[in-house]
Amino acid sequence: MVSIPLQPLAQRLLLNGLPGVGPVTVRRLLEAFGNDLSLALAAPRERLQRIKGITKVAADSIACRDFDWAKELSPKAPRCLTPARSRSSGRDIARLMELR
Repeated sequence: MVSIPLQPLAQRLLLNGLPGVGPVTVRRLLEAFGNDLSLALAAPRERLQRIKGITKVAADSIACRDFDWAKELSPKAPRCLTPARSRSSGRDIARLMELR
């Protein structure tokens, strides 16, 4: 289990690296926990599962903070898609950038 980082950006990066968690899930957590992701990272699995749109997989991975830093930081880790290679529309990419 990874400890909860103090910096909001590090909290967001940790969450986005968890299985079943992406930008939409992070936004839902921000809404549910009053923009304090440290509360979301410390929440028990049962509380997380009561949030609309949070799957069991996401709740489990958040509650366990099952993040593999070595895998994410390895040279073979998948990188972000550029807008030209992404299936998302430009509007979706702009929304994702706002979450940073």
